[in-house]
Amino acid sequence: MRVFVIFFGLLGYYADAQDSWAFEPHIEFETYSVSEGMIDGKYAIKMYLEESYQSCKANESSRWTPHMVYGWYMYQKVGKKIPLIGHSCYADACETRLKLFVPEDFTNYALDENCDLPNAKEVFTIQPGQSQMFWQMGKGEPLPVQLEDVHPFSFTSKARILLLMQGIEMASFNLNELSQKELIEGVKILAQKSINGSFHLIIDYSHQSNPGSGGHGSCGAGVEVYAAYIKIAQDLTVETFDQIQVESCLSNENNVDVEYDVNHPELGIRKK
Repeated sequence: MRVFVIFFGLLGYYADAQDSWAFEPHIEFETYSVSEGMIDGKYAIKMYLEESYQSCKANESSRWTPHMVYGWYMYQKVGKKIPLIGHSCYADACETRLKLFVPEDFTNYALDENCDLPNAKEVFTIQPGQSQMFWQMGKGEPLPVQLEDVHPFSFTSKARILLLMQGIEMASFNLNELSQKELIEGVKILAQKSINGSFHLIIDYSHQSNPGSGGHGSCGAGVEVYAAYIKIAQDLTVETFDQIQVESCLSNENNVDVEYDVNHPELGIRKK
């Protein structure tokens, strides 16, 4: 009980000393995968991969061309990360679903016109329509690789708004839950103010209209943008969350004018 008395005393103090507190956004993305398993049932490994929208073919870029993948793998007993570069492709016409290379020199390499890396030290491969991965050292015999997801790739994020006092995190507010949006990619705090121990914020946040499209197809390059007003009570619970969509490709909502007062965020937001 004593801790809470001290905490709320500090909260009242910092609410008056505005230079000592601030709200900041924090986003953790889930667009990566982590898997663990065995090479040939003998060698335990861990693998980390991030897929990009960058095409591995300079003059071609679509949802059906191979896109670059970067990451690493390591032998669990050794614990040293080995760099991986390669490409993934999910179309039926793709020659490989996933192909990863260990370059001789990870600071100086170049894929050829077929997205291959000549003279790679090691190669991991998954063929189209299959889930079985194979590992090959140089020109040696391909060996089966069994992997299980520890963290599957996902177009979701963990977006939070942090209350910092003297740089120390005092509270965290889950923007995904407040907005009911699983993917949030950008957050800006437009105004923040404290009044009698409560806090008032104006923010905007955004996400892709069609995650995973790589900028292609319907709304592939579109964005969904929202403005929001948040009131946080003195006990650090969210008392009010109001939002207005100001831009949308999916619903053809464009350039909606929203009014708010930077000096008086407690007045909230409203459409013009």
